Amino acid sequence: MPATYTDPHQPPSWADQPVAERDRAVAELAARRHGVVTTAELAARGLNRQAVQVRTRSGRLHRVHRGVFAVGHRALSEPGRFFAAVAACGEGAALSHRSAAKLWGMLDRRPPFVEVVVGPGRHPRHRGVRVRERAGLGSSAVRSVEGIAVTAPAPTLIDLAGVIGPRGLRAAVRGGFGHRLLTVSELTEAMAMASGRRGIRALRRIVADGIDSRSELEDVVAAVIRAGGFAEPERNRPIVVAGRRYLPDFHWASAGVILEADGRAWHDHPVARRADRERQELLESHGQSVVRVTWRQAVGDPGTLIRRLAAAGVPLRPTEP
Repeated sequence: MPATYTDPHQPPSWADQPVAERDRAVAELAARRHGVVTTAELAARGLNRQAVQVRTRSGRLHRVHRGVFAVGHRALSEPGRFFAAVAACGEGAALSHRSAAKLWGMLDRRPPFVEVVVGPGRHPRHRGVRVRERAGLGSSAVRSVEGIAVTAPAPTLIDLAGVIGPRGLRAAVRGGFGHRLLTVSELTEAMAMASGRRGIRALRRIVADGIDSRSELEDVVAAVIRAGGFAEPERNRPIVVAGRRYLPDFHWASAGVILEADGRAWHDHPVARRADRERQELLESHGQSVVRVTWRQAVGDPGTLIRRLAAAGVPLRPTEP
């Protein structure tokens, strides 16, 4: 009598298993995979092409895409549709664009088709799936949500900016930050890397219109400094000038350059502006160059900030030997 199958993750030889055990293993796998299995997974559990055809005719398997089947019924959930599309597109594929935003909870509306991104040189075609090629889709750009490979929140917003209008994009950005899926600095770095792509200007404007905090603005500015290739500055380290103690946001002591991040909550009123002006005059009179940047400038036009820092003489980051 064949040994009883006990562990679906590490089964014994499937050639020794009765048909019922094979079907049970398939059902258990599908239960963990939103009701979906692939041809390769069926074969790994002892079901060859003929066995799959028999189960398809009897209604135990239902073809969703080429090489992908729903187990037991056709009524897949939305995560099931997403999982099936990614599985059909093969190794390295990930849910993207509107579908990724929906899975993350950034958008409420169900997308009319499933969007998937794949590596360059691949052209999978499946009904109801829109596939886009992407170079450099590394592990840092992909996460797993409910067992589904999906682009990370920041790349998802970058992709989304190129395919939907400002109103929908604004809602997605609000959803991303509202669900605490990403930080402003993460999105800023992603936008810097995606400079020139469709929709990036609109995305910058939406983020620039947000309400900044001091810590968020400093993180955004730090990301711009890294994107510009500048040397790492000292952050919030006190200095003494003319007997007075100052705490610059960013300071390149060797170049004598200070960068101040002027968040609205701290600087946008007459008393703060007068104090800022007096401090800047004193620092400049003692050989320091002071560059000031607001939230809107740092997020909406980082290229100008990079040019201003270069003109002020901020040193570049040493190159690797």
